[in-house]
Amino acid sequence: MPDPSPVPLGSNISAARPVKAPPAPPQPLAALLAFAFPGAGHLFLGYRARAVRIAAGVLLLFIVGLGIGGLDAVDRKENGLWFWFYGQMWTGPLAFGVDYLHQTEFKVIDHRGAIRSAAPNEFRNPVTGAPELINVDENGVPWAKYQVPGSTNAIVVKPAYPPKRRSSGRASELGTLFIAIAGMLNLVAIIDAMFKPRAAPGHAR
Repeated sequence: MPDPSPVPLGSNISAARPVKAPPAPPQPLAALLAFAFPGAGHLFLGYRARAVRIAAGVLLLFIVGLGIGGLDAVDRKENGLWFWFYGQMWTGPLAFGVDYLHQTEFKVIDHRGAIRSAAPNEFRNPVTGAPELINVDENGVPWAKYQVPGSTNAIVVKPAYPPKRRSSGRASELGTLFIAIAGMLNLVAIIDAMFKPRAAPGHAR
């Protein structure tokens, strides 16, 4: 039978309550690693299984997005697409690397100095990046001619094709969306790694 006597005045009623552990200090290095490569931050903290799941999820979405939309799915300069890059960029160097490759190797630089996607009848000058007109010979083979700066010789490329073909509107939109979702998922992982304590020895989840 419980003791019905009142609690004496001045006694510490909260003494039996569990004491909360202090919050873990922020882990900026783990957050930086998580930004550098999906899952790397959690791997650094000792959560190996979670790191594998994060990497698999983010990379799968990123690769599927590129497969659906092509390089057009990552474009920080194209009208109507650039704002999506603010979500995609959280995949880290993956997004920045694909965008750099897209801008420098697969776009043309017009006479105003503007970088844009090539038209279906344009070949990219491999030296200057300028668009060169694609012609078709009597056999139906496309060809293009470009001038090398500082040289009097013109180089003929045959067959010649545009540097890439833009994906259709819906495919490009889906690819862009997939990669943006990958970036948002990795942003959640970055924040989690920032405020997550180190795993106890032997903890792999």
